[in-house]
Amino acid sequence: MVDNRFRASPDEWALRCDSCGTWERGDIAGQWAASDRCASPSSREAMWHAGKDMRWYCLSCWSDWLRYSEPETIAYLDLHDEWLRARRSPPWLMDGRTRGQLRRWYRCDLCGYIASEQSVEDGYQAGRFLHGSGNVHIRRDPDATLPLDADMLSLWACGEWNAEWRCYCCLGRTLIMTNDALFSYLGMDDALVVWDVSDPQRPYYKNRQASGPAVPRSSHWNRRTQRR
Repeated sequence: MVDNRFRASPDEWALRCDSCGTWERGDIAGQWAASDRCASPSSREAMWHAGKDMRWYCLSCWSDWLRYSEPETIAYLDLHDEWLRARRSPPWLMDGRTRGQLRRWYRCDLCGYIASEQSVEDGYQAGRFLHGSGNVHIRRDPDATLPLDADMLSLWACGEWNAEWRCYCCLGRTLIMTNDALFSYLGMDDALVVWDVSDPQRPYYKNRQASGPAVPRSSHWNRRTQRR
């Protein structure tokens, strides 16, 4: 066997199509030829040694044989959910970032810091989305508009919008900028940058349009679960 298709974790697979020889990452870029496609990765090697058919073919080859378009082939091979999941970024949403503007709360995709919906309601931004509409990266256009609130979840679920979110600390690391350079790049007024008193390294930005106290209280940021 020239590839590592018998590795335990599908995330580690580098599969070589047994027809055209194309290399693909992960099994969702194709499908197994055998009928028992739900076999566990750990059992496939034993099945192969026992003479079972463990051939794997890429989507392009399946499409040629079936004479289907790629979406039809994905549906036929029952890869739809896995295909969409692989296109989503981040793969899972562990917070309320796609809710309406005043009902959102965020969990940074890098450090895991949680900005509660209480802070959002009081008008504080703890970070930014990395991409705007059309997947325009913040590095290309810091003022790129976001998708409409009602469209965020569906666009992310279909893999058409990258919904990654960073707190300002991690955003600076992502863009390789100091705090001052980051605030300047994003057009943030220094007078409206405040710091969490419980974490002096944690910047927040006060939205001019929102109401709320002028200085955040340290108890603000962990009250989401108490309010439910």
